[in-house]
Amino acid sequence: MFNKLSEENWVIGEEGFEQEKRKFWETIFTLGNGYLGSRGVLEESFENGYPGTYLAGIYDRTGGQPFEIVNVPNPLRVEIYINGGRLSANEMKIAEHRRVLDLKKAVLHRRTVFQNDGGRYEYESTRFFSLKDFHAAVMVFSLKPLDCDAEITVKRLIDGTTENAVQAVGDPIKRYSVRDCSFHNPEGAVYLEAKTINSGQSIGLAADLEFSGRGSHPEVKWAVSAGEETVSQECSFKAVKGKNTRSHLLLQSIHPVTKSAA
Repeated sequence: MFNKLSEENWVIGEEGFEQEKRKFWETIFTLGNGYLGSRGVLEESFENGYPGTYLAGIYDRTGGQPFEIVNVPNPLRVEIYINGGRLSANEMKIAEHRRVLDLKKAVLHRRTVFQNDGGRYEYESTRFFSLKDFHAAVMVFSLKPLDCDAEITVKRLIDGTTENAVQAVGDPIKRYSVRDCSFHNPEGAVYLEAKTINSGQSIGLAADLEFSGRGSHPEVKWAVSAGEETVSQECSFKAVKGKNTRSHLLLQSIHPVTKSAA
């Protein structure tokens, strides 16, 4: 993963995991293409993180406060469960952690080794925002159990609970309301539509989770669910000890579309 980086003066790296610096690195590792942008949060939703996804031209305000760019629903959220336990810095020990932003290629790379009483698990991800299609972003992430076979469930979500957390006066504010959470079939894309509270701008977010393997192809079980503010898609499978992460490759793509309300 890290052997194809650009020259040293083009990369910014984080070595080791420090909880008190989470929001600092989220800001440093922000990616965008001029239309769509997202803070560099840990995709598995570290509880002290601040997920932020922003679309050019989507603003809102309340009362006498000025307009501010809206923190739209988060389409990058991932939940991973290993033998029933959640893969998370809040619930597991971080044995190794490294993230590198390649500024020349506009790609964020990550490798983290989680550890609990059951063993160690290597997680890798790569994400970028397209310059060919400004409405698209891709994240590839994979998982390898290092010490034992494991039952894995990967859930990807479009999370419609995000807020604009930093306010000059008052508490965090949610600048939109969710209008639709839907899906067509368990292995297809999921969709969430929201509308800003006062400016009346509609926001559409669709995401698809694809599963592929190298070598053996394990049986994969799919499921989808939609709530009032969140829609999710998940797959469950058995991962084999020591298998390269790319034997279980998960691809996530995001295609947000905005339109002015009639």
